[in-house]
Amino acid sequence: GHALPRHNGGNTKKILFTWNPLHLHSSPHFAVRHRKPRLRRRKTMPAYVPRLMVAIVAATAAATMADNGATATTPACRPVTPIGFPQNPGLPPLTFLPVAGFVIDSILPYETPIQFRIAEIVDLAVWNAISGFQPAALDVFGRDVRYCVDGIPAGEIDRLTGYTATLAFTYSASLLIDAFPIDDVSATYEALGLGGLWNETIAPDFDSSQCSGTCAVSVAVLARCATDEMVSYFENDGWNSNGGLTSTFNRNPYEDFGFTDKSGERYTPYSPQVNSEAKRAWTPLLESDSIGFFFEQQHVVPFIGFTGKNVLTKDRDRCQYYKDNQAPKPKYDYPEELQTLFETTRITAENNTEGDRRLAAVEIFDSKFTSILPAWIDYAVANGFDNWGFWSTQTLLSTALYDGVILVWREKVIFDAIRPTTLAQTIGRGTAFTYAGPYGSNFGGPFVDGPEVIKQTEFEPVIRTMPHSEYPSASACVCQAFFDALADKLGSDSITPPATLGIQAGGTRNSPGLRPVEDVNLIFNLWSEMNTLCGQSRLFGGMHFTKAVPAGANLCKNIGKSASTAFAQLESGALTEGLLDLDETHIRVCEEKPRPTKKPKRNKFKKFKKKIKKIWHKILHWQ
Repeated sequence: GHALPRHNGGNTKKILFTWNPLHLHSSPHFAVRHRKPRLRRRKTMPAYVPRLMVAIVAATAAATMADNGATATTPACRPVTPIGFPQNPGLPPLTFLPVAGFVIDSILPYETPIQFRIAEIVDLAVWNAISGFQPAALDVFGRDVRYCVDGIPAGEIDRLTGYTATLAFTYSASLLIDAFPIDDVSATYEALGLGGLWNETIAPDFDSSQCSGTCAVSVAVLARCATDEMVSYFENDGWNSNGGLTSTFNRNPYEDFGFTDKSGERYTPYSPQVNSEAKRAWTPLLESDSIGFFFEQQHVVPFIGFTGKNVLTKDRDRCQYYKDNQAPKPKYDYPEELQTLFETTRITAENNTEGDRRLAAVEIFDSKFTSILPAWIDYAVANGFDNWGFWSTQTLLSTALYDGVILVWREKVIFDAIRPTTLAQTIGRGTAFTYAGPYGSNFGGPFVDGPEVIKQTEFEPVIRTMPHSEYPSASACVCQAFFDALADKLGSDSITPPATLGIQAGGTRNSPGLRPVEDVNLIFNLWSEMNTLCGQSRLFGGMHFTKAVPAGANLCKNIGKSASTAFAQLESGALTEGLLDLDETHIRVCEEKPRPTKKPKRNKFKKFKKKIKKIWHKILHWQ
């Protein structure tokens, strides 16, 4: 894309009424200008949800006290209605798998940070819905909610866990995702013999009183109560997910906003800096649908690192956490970086084994929901994970991704670094032998393979340049957090059986029918190998400069271990304060202005010495 020219330049005082681009949304995940937004299915949460599950503990404890005539030290369990009908032979051990594709596919259109937010809320809702089936596990608020499962066979407990998790998984996704295919999901539940439970879960006339008390409830009620509470809790998480922080009517979800918290700390909305030789700043690119519509990028959710709620760090500790975890200034030699960029993408463009491997890696790891997540799910299936084993791991992985993206997004906005495409347009001179796009000079087809000689100013990366600043790499950060968490949870870096991620011959989106020439299968024996290639793929595609990937990985190197430890403590019942605090319902701002570059100290003696030298030179050469 190209940076758009400024409108009304120099004429704003003379011409008061001129056309300006509008800030509208064409989809639920990114802002564009001057385009009519599509209609969305509005979802409103019931008013009863803020502390639903608290009532379960309180009511059951009160009942125990009344029966025993003494103070209860351990909450009584909540009876769960047996499912009754036999397991459908077509249902896999991990019950959610038949509906997983619907959820993943409906998440993909969102921009990356929003994908991670949705996944985190979904998985936390699942954890809270099923933790009560375990002997000691607390929910994420630190509450000891226990279900009556003593004497029930382990297989039946796993079945109850799986049904509850699957219902919470799909119901929470339906609340959070605009284009959720609820009809297709309902049909799938019917085919699996679970239509009754699903209809009970999503019932519009759901009786919220079932979320408290001591009477027996179904797995559908457990899923509904936990999900409603979790979705409600995250409505005020500093992401402006419903657009309510910027507008009362005609809202734009996830729009940037100004905000002052209770302590008086203020977040100021992001504004792109002027790209200059002194400051190579991120510049919005011009994008097109290739049929006549052009729109200018807006930096995606620039506020989340300043107003967003972390899961692994309490609000009271969040600002100090950011001070303790910062990326170093990159100190790029931009002309040299540009030449490295052209050479790296030239190799990716080559129609040979290495070029195809790199191109496959670029496309595979572009979305974490179609790469590292399926790799982990395949591993869980191959190694016979039960439903609790899967979801207890999945939740900590989502948390690692979520906390990682908030941290790296903060650093991105602070450094506000220029993207390769913009740099090539700004300082590019002459030509380069490099990647020339899917068509090369044959615009419209046929597809071409191999690098070509292009004007440097016309360079584009292998895949879309995402609408956010360059440094550090978010992919490197979240992959580091994800795989550190997974290896720590599993107790090993080894993948048995080895994981395979691949693309069939001619199956790339970049050059369909042409590349790769043969099937490409990326085989991994270690999670750390997958982590490394996940980060490197951003360099192969020309979306980053060299220092962004190691900086992103290093920034998030402690998050995975923290996530694994925290959820292990929740599972054992040791983390009684929980990860989230129901009393933390306000947005807290951790603002920090862009870190200034230290100016070199003036050496006054050196300047004086230089002046004396000039005078002495004139005296010697005086005639």
